[in-house]
Amino acid sequence: MNDLQRQQLILSHLPLVHRTVSKMHYKGTAFEREDLIQVGVIGLMDAIDRFQPQLGVPFDYYAGIRIRGTITDTLRKAGHLSKEKLAALSLFYREKAALEQQLMRSVTDDELFDHLEMTQKEQRGIFQTMAALPSASLEEILFDDASSSSLQERLVSEDTDGPEEAVMKEALSGALKSALTALEERDQLLLQLYYVEGLAFKEIAAVLEVSVPRVSQLHTRALMALRAALDGWR
Repeated sequence: MNDLQRQQLILSHLPLVHRTVSKMHYKGTAFEREDLIQVGVIGLMDAIDRFQPQLGVPFDYYAGIRIRGTITDTLRKAGHLSKEKLAALSLFYREKAALEQQLMRSVTDDELFDHLEMTQKEQRGIFQTMAALPSASLEEILFDDASSSSLQERLVSEDTDGPEEAVMKEALSGALKSALTALEERDQLLLQLYYVEGLAFKEIAAVLEVSVPRVSQLHTRALMALRAALDGWR
């Protein structure tokens, strides 16, 4: 492919970049729409360089994955919710569940910090990640790095609806349903109120008759449980 053909391919796929950006969750970040379009173009150029037509995958489909992945990776690196921070928070809650099972009682965050011998910096990191969860999309929280052709990217893509993608979407839908059903009823209600009904934590606290900090704790716990249940899909 010569330079002219490459430039024409980029120009012809700019609408795909714009459509991808319009579906991204970036409110509250330091990025404007035009910033993410530029990032998306970088992803498009990466797709052109990496594309292997012999694999039989449509270029538009592959490019959509790379564009979205590049944007998502940029947002995560600039924000509070990196892959590493989410993994650390997941580990924190797994250790908390194990310690509570061992002691046969609830444990406080401070008790767990002491048990894990976490530094002040590590503790601040945990709290910062917790604080960032409410402003993030479920997609960001439940799935890992989207900068590669992950299963998650194929499932959320709307650029193709072939039989294989339909089967995968159905399978993921079943996995999500099973993961949600496994949550405590109160946690299911909390997620319903927050992500579907759009209630604020203060309003949810009134419904559940608990404090706002307790709603935040329950919200984080429920998300980490879902993330763990969907581990095989990342």
